[in-house]
Formats: sequence, structure tokens, C-alpha cells
Amino acid sequence: MVESNHSSHTAAKPQTDILQSILNSSIDYILLWEPIRDTSETIVDFRLTLYNPRILDTFSLTHEVLVSHSLKQLQMVTEEIFTNYVRVIETGTPYRAERAYEFNGHTRWHDITATKLNDGLLTVVKDVTDAKQVSLALQEQSQLLTQVFDSSLNGIYVMQSVRDATSQIADFRVVQCNRIARQELLEKFGYDPLNRTLLEVYPASKEQGLFKAYVQVVETGVPHHTERHYPLQNLWYEISAVKMGDGLVITFVNITATRLAVRQAVKQTERVEGLLNGAINGMLAMEPVRDANGAVQDFRFVMANQMACQMSHIAKEKLIGGSLRALFPSAQEFQLFDVYVQVLETGQSQRKQFFYNVDGYQEWYDLAISRMDENTLVLSYMDISESRIMQHRLEQMVGELKRSNEYLEQFAYIASHDLQEPLRKIEAFGNLLTQNYAASLDETARDYLARLSKSSARLQTFIRSLLAYSRLTVGNEQMRSVPLNRILTEVLLDLDEIIREKRAHISFSSLPIVQGNATQLQQLFRNLISNALKFQQRDKTPAVTITCQITDARDLTMLTIDQSRGRWVVIDVTDNGIGFEEKHHERIFQLFQRLHGRNQYDGTGIGLALCKKVAELHGGTIKAQSTPGQGSTFTVYLPYQEN
Repeated sequence: MVESNHSSHTAAKPQTDILQSILNSSIDYILLWEPIRDTSETIVDFRLTLYNPRILDTFSLTHEVLVSHSLKQLQMVTEEIFTNYVRVIETGTPYRAERAYEFNGHTRWHDITATKLNDGLLTVVKDVTDAKQVSLALQEQSQLLTQVFDSSLNGIYVMQSVRDATSQIADFRVVQCNRIARQELLEKFGYDPLNRTLLEVYPASKEQGLFKAYVQVVETGVPHHTERHYPLQNLWYEISAVKMGDGLVITFVNITATRLAVRQAVKQTERVEGLLNGAINGMLAMEPVRDANGAVQDFRFVMANQMACQMSHIAKEKLIGGSLRALFPSAQEFQLFDVYVQVLETGQSQRKQFFYNVDGYQEWYDLAISRMDENTLVLSYMDISESRIMQHRLEQMVGELKRSNEYLEQFAYIASHDLQEPLRKIEAFGNLLTQNYAASLDETARDYLARLSKSSARLQTFIRSLLAYSRLTVGNEQMRSVPLNRILTEVLLDLDEIIREKRAHISFSSLPIVQGNATQLQQLFRNLISNALKFQQRDKTPAVTITCQITDARDLTMLTIDQSRGRWVVIDVTDNGIGFEEKHHERIFQLFQRLHGRNQYDGTGIGLALCKKVAELHGGTIKAQSTPGQGSTFTVYLPYQEN
């Protein structure tokens, strides 16, 4: 029995030696642990019973430390790993884990495998640090590529060729795409492209020739670049395709906004060119040509409209790119070159009119020069030869008319003034004849004498009216503040006798102060009120109403008045007289115009003409409205004097 035991012990020892030899030759860490149990048979720790010596060098441990310390004392595992070791003993299910350890400032990665061996625990620890570092580097590189892939502003597809039984490319499958590509197709087309084929995503790619182009890229390796329009969505894309393995990398960018902007710019350019070419002005743009010191020595034309070419008699192809000195050498003669430089340097626009009398031309031009930017001048010019000729002729005619009016006014003044003396003598002798010889004359002679006296009185009235009219321009006094209420009161006092005689009713509202000539304004109101009293129906009592309001010039746009004067005095003189036909509303203001015979109503035909002249001399005007048998309204417009 002893021999038997001795024989068994002798046989086990070589097996242990063999196991130890295997452990010693292993590059892995192999450890055999014996569980330590408490009184309730619960595993509370592990004791090392067998190991290979490599662990001593790696972890800087000694045999004494290993065999004298438990697993927990050695602090070689986490609580999680310890729990899994216990589970291996209790269930017999192997456990495997990967764990990082810090040794001497370096991270080491171990692949741990734990299995149950009889009642012990066999752990095999592989040092996988090198493989893990490679894996982590690849993972980091992959993450970086993914970030770059997804952060690209372009859409990117990776497509693998799908071949048929004859190895011909029948389609392409999207095996990878970045965020932009996926988002673009989801938003614009409603497709998620991943794992779909090209013909599923773009069924029309064969008709458009895109599929054929991709096949050629794979077969020839030559990249393909194109722009494609998708009319259904009205989208434009720029697409590039390069070969990668047995497939493609497709890069695309949505250039719809760019294409639309370009199209809009083209339209805008065409619109601007249309406007420029439709302009009646010649328009040129030019850039300075500078010497080495930056001084402007010439200008080069960069834009010209059709009118500029027509007026210069130079073709557009020759004008654009041509220099100012070469094409228009006379610019220096007219000192225009210096003006161009000045506008370019100061930015202050200038306008000139000049007579171009060189190179066989004799024409007037109106030229505007402005700076569009720091390096561009714009010239806009017009041939004003005809208008200058017309202006010259008009100035001559105005001068002649002015001289004629002056002669006429002087004649009227002198004639009316000089006629009064012989007229007074006629009137005086007529009165003497009537007083001294009327009794000795027969009835016919007395009638002739009465007619002579009456005619001389009418002539006297006519001459005085004509003299008053001529003095409106010859004897015009300086304008000053005139209270219209005072003027109107004085006129009514002068007409008091005829007002009482006709029992007329005159009413008026408060009138403002205006800038004017008091004498002329008095003549205006005297004539208007006298006419209202004169032109009356026999069975009516005269009634004259004078009203006034202050009106903004914007409410008087129908009148030919100075609209820059903000506010106006509008005075209405309304009567209940005989009135007149509306067709005569302009004629009544003409000199010597009468609507009625002398046997009906006395008058010279000068009164209303005088009223109009006075209103115009004050910067205003006068209008009339009337209905036969119902009276008239004369409206006087005068500039308002702001207080």
C-alpha cells in the first residue's frame, strides 16, 4: 500500500515538472488559484498555487510575495473581475475580459481568460498591448476620417459596383455616405441613400448618361466631373466621381444658389445694359492708367453704351479697352483730363457744358462726371447743340420782346400822359361853349355839344385807365408788408357814394398781411368791387361777399404758380350780378376786351386786365367763375407772408 502510494507520488511529480516546464516556456501569464473559503464555504479570496516565472519579471514581484499574499492582497484584479472569478468556480462557465493596467507610467492591455480547473481557477493572461495600440490607432484614425467625412460641406457617397452574371456593372450600391449627402437626399428627394442602389435613388441616371459615365470611371480609372440639373426639383449639382477599388467615390455640392445668383446677375447685367443702351445720354466708364509713381497718366474705357458709340462715331469693340488720350486727344485741350483726375481723387462730382469745335465737329455738350468707386469714373453726356441754338434764339426773341414791351409801355405812358393836355382843352372849351352860347344854339347844335362833352369824358376815363395800367410796370414800387384789411377799407370808403346810391351790401371776412404794393392792390380791389356794382340787373340790390382762406400749395396744383412757396392767400370776391358765359373766363382778362356794348354798361375794357397784371406782379394770379344771371366769383391767389 505504501509502495502503491509512493509509486503514485513518484508518478505525479514528473507530471508537475512537465506542467511547470510548460508554464515556464509560455509567453502568457498562467496562474492557478486555489479558492479561500470562509466557514460558510463562501469564496472570499484566492491563493496562488502555481504560476510561470514570467510574471515575476513583468510585475516586479518575488516568489515570496506571490505565495504569501492572496489575490485581493496583491490587488491584481478589480471587484468586478473577482466576482466573475467566483462565478467561474461556482458555475463552471469560463470568463473572458480585456483590461488596461498602468505599469511604470505606461498602459498595458491584458486579455484575461478564467476557467475552472478541478476546484481551482486557471487564469491565462495575454499581453495584447501592441495589438490594442494598433487597434486604438486605427479606431482613432477611423473616427478622424468619419469626422472629416461628416464635416465636409460636400456630399460624399461611397458606392460599390453591382455586377451581373457576366461580370458587367449593372448598378452601384451606396455602402457609405456622409451627413450632408444623407440630409440632401432626405430633404430634397425623400430618399435615405444608404444601402440603396444608384438606379433606385436616381432612376433617370441612365437616360441622362450619368450611369454610363460612372461605369467608365470604374473601368478606365479616369475621373469624371460634370454639372447636372434636376428640373423636377429645379436643383443644380456639381458632381465629381473617382474610382476606389471596384467602386466609386462620388462627391457633389448643391450649386443651385450659385447658378440662380449667376442667372440673376446675368439678367441684371442684361437689364442694366438695356437701360444704358436705351438712354438718350452717352455713357462711358473708365479706369485710370497710372505710372510707376501712381500718378494718373491716362484713362482706359471699360464700358460704353450704344449712344456713346453713336455720338463718338467709334465702334464699341474699339472703344472698350481704348485709352482716352488715343481716342479723344482733345480732352487735354478742353482741360477735361484735369477735371477727370480731380473727380477721381476727390470723389466730388462735376458738371460742365462746353463747345466742342475740333476734329471737324462744332457741337455743345452737357457733361456729368462722377466717381463710381475709387478706381472707376462714369461720364454721362448729351449733345445739347440744338437746345443751345434754341436757347440763343429764345434769348434773342426775349430781348426783342422785352425791348418791344418797353417801347410799348413807354408809348402808352407817354401817349396817355401827353393826350391829357389837349383833352383837357377840348373839355374846357366845350364847357365854355355850353355855359356862354348854349342859349343861342339850336337844338341840333346843343345835341352835338352834349355828345362832344360826353365823348371827351369817356376819352378822359380811357386815358386815365391806360395810364394806370402802364404805370404797373413803369412805376412799380418796392414790395413791403401790406394789411389787406386796411386796403379793402380804403377802397370801400372811396366807393361809399356809389355803394349808398345802389344800396349795395358789402361783407368781408378778416384778410391777412401780404408782401406787395399797396397802390396796386388797392387798384385791384377797386376794380373788382366796381365791376360787381356796375354789372348788375336792374331789379336786384347789389350784394358783394369777400372771403379768404390760407391754402397749402399742394392743393393748388392745377394753377401755374410757384409751388415752392408753401402757403397761399386765396381771396374770393363773389357778386350777384349779371354774370357771363364760362367760355369767356380767359377773354375778360385781356386788354380792351368788353362783353357788353357802351350803351349797356360803361367801361374801358382795362379794369380786369389791370387786376390780372397786379396779381401776376405779386407772384400770383386771378381766376373767374360765373353763371349768366346768377353772378360771378373772382378768385385772387397771392403768396402768404409767414409771421
